[in-house]
Amino acid sequence: MAKYYQPVNFIVPDNIDYNRIFGKIEEHLTARRIKKVKPKKVTPTQIKRVQEAIYLFLSYLYPDENFELKYGERSFWKGIISREFSDITDKLKTTVVDLLTDPKYPIIDENKSYQPNKYSKSYRLRLDFCIGGCPPRAVTIQSCISRNYLAKVTAQPLYFDHATVVGNEGFDYLLNQYDTSILTIDDEVDDFIKNYKELLDSKLSNLNRTDKKEWLTKKSEDKIKNLLSIVSKIRGGEFNEFVHKNNGRLYSLPTYCDEIIRKFIKIKDSRNLVEIDICNSHLYMLASILDKNFIYNKKDNFSLFKLKQNYFNILSNNLNESRFGRIIISNQIKYKSKSISLYNNSMLLYMLGIFDNNDINEYRSLPFSEGVYEFVDQTLFDGEKGRGYVKNSVMMLLNLKNQRNRNSFITTMSRRYPTVSDIIEMINGYKGDLRNLSTLLQRVESYLFLEVGIKNVLSEIPDLNFITVHDSIIVDESYANEIKEILCKSIKLVTGLPIGFKIKPILNPMDTIEKIVDESWLTMLKRYRKYRRDENKNRKECNRTKRSNTKKHTI
Repeated sequence: MAKYYQPVNFIVPDNIDYNRIFGKIEEHLTARRIKKVKPKKVTPTQIKRVQEAIYLFLSYLYPDENFELKYGERSFWKGIISREFSDITDKLKTTVVDLLTDPKYPIIDENKSYQPNKYSKSYRLRLDFCIGGCPPRAVTIQSCISRNYLAKVTAQPLYFDHATVVGNEGFDYLLNQYDTSILTIDDEVDDFIKNYKELLDSKLSNLNRTDKKEWLTKKSEDKIKNLLSIVSKIRGGEFNEFVHKNNGRLYSLPTYCDEIIRKFIKIKDSRNLVEIDICNSHLYMLASILDKNFIYNKKDNFSLFKLKQNYFNILSNNLNESRFGRIIISNQIKYKSKSISLYNNSMLLYMLGIFDNNDINEYRSLPFSEGVYEFVDQTLFDGEKGRGYVKNSVMMLLNLKNQRNRNSFITTMSRRYPTVSDIIEMINGYKGDLRNLSTLLQRVESYLFLEVGIKNVLSEIPDLNFITVHDSIIVDESYANEIKEILCKSIKLVTGLPIGFKIKPILNPMDTIEKIVDESWLTMLKRYRKYRRDENKNRKECNRTKRSNTKKHTI
């Protein structure tokens, strides 16, 4: 029957022992049926359906390329609507969650702070399966679950960014670079991995605690295996290149592999490689969309309508004088101080026209081509916070992180740029999906960098060999200044805003291997401490639940 269903491809974590999970399915289903008078035997079809439901569940929790940064600063939970998942899988959510939270081999954490009728239950992959070496595995589902899934997302997407489809068509000028005749890897990478392992082993040998040593040894082994796997794939020409359907980014093994491996990649006819990347990309892309022409114009290629038509339908209807205030109020902005409450003076600004507000014009005039983080620090904080603080806080501002309620940077920015902050809040508040703005900014960045900047570079230098990494291009240093100038001119011509690029030499990791290992070790220790905290928290929660259940039985 599978051939009658349309297949659906998903990406799930590769470092999970799926056989171990799947081996418990029959026992679990049987145990749930023994309460029936005449329990039916579990069939292979039913087992297969649970397996596919597990893949579907994990594919939603599988982290994107920015997950590690987010997870290090807060608990990154993802809400899953029980009714939606049950409709797709024929009421298998409870079974899936039970199997994935099995104490003997837990794969996910369940948010214990869930409150019924307020928001959906949320889950996250445990640290063992989402941080560090986290290679992807492609799986295909072809059954009634794939049919239900397609029917659900086609009829009414749960998140409005799913409707945009870009795909590989029209990007041959990028994809053609991924060929072993152009991209290879330096043999010195083998010596690097060998020395890297020896230095890590040396640090592990100094540990005394058995549990800590076992955990870190496992992570070290996974890291080495991941590095070796990436090198092997690059040598074999397995670049796995594709253009993402939602954000238009070009992904490939060189883009999501460990940076230290990427530094060993060699490009045909190149001697010394450099990386040219956008300065202050997030803030610049936000400024580029805070423009009336971008929001409402349907004809220009650089427009919300052309880049994210599903966003256009929402924002063009809501970014107007009468509705904008109501939407912001309904999103319950908690971080604003009373002095700028939307119930007071802010509504007057919207009546004058959203994009004519002084704070939007002031924001768009920031020095994005230079040191904008330093400028903001100096302007708003008298230079007391530092570049690192401002840069990290910008991510909280754009992604609606939990710390926004007590972050002085965000409250200060909301006072200085109230309309900008409100637009951020409105976009991210739609259907409670914190990915909305980041997806839009990534799509804008991809268009400006790949479809405008790189195309103009190739029109001037048609035989150029290169690779791109999201907002940067890696080329031979002899082309660096010429490419930088072309990128700056072509993108400014589209947005009207000056943009900056910086040229960074790609240094041989062998020269700084001790520092690299020290940084890796500190990261592993940090993750271990996080792992222990989570384990202790879960243990306390389980004990609390047991005591509560005991009291209920006693009563």
